[in-house]
Amino acid sequence: MKAEWFTYDKEEGVNLPEWARSFAIGQDGTVFVPGAISNVPEHEVFLCSCSDATPHVIFKNHKYFPSKWLSEEFPKAKEICEIIERRALELQEHS
Repeated sequence: MKAEWFTYDKEEGVNLPEWARSFAIGQDGTVFVPGAISNVPEHEVFLCSCSDATPHVIFKNHKYFPSKWLSEEFPKAKEICEIIERRALELQEHS
């Protein structure tokens, strides 16, 4: 799946690697977020996505999943997913 990648700038005092500050927007508008924000090991998120036939994309050797799916399957990620979705919407509106 083809996707356009975006990375948040580093915040002072927060040392997150680039992959953890990144998200993608697929051609169909799907927002992909890092599986790691679920607070569950990434490989477990991947296994859940496989059982649901949910697509994923890879960036910097990390897996990213649709934000809506991740927030439903892993509710602890919902707030972060919503923040990223709002940013993605802003970017889509200005492109």
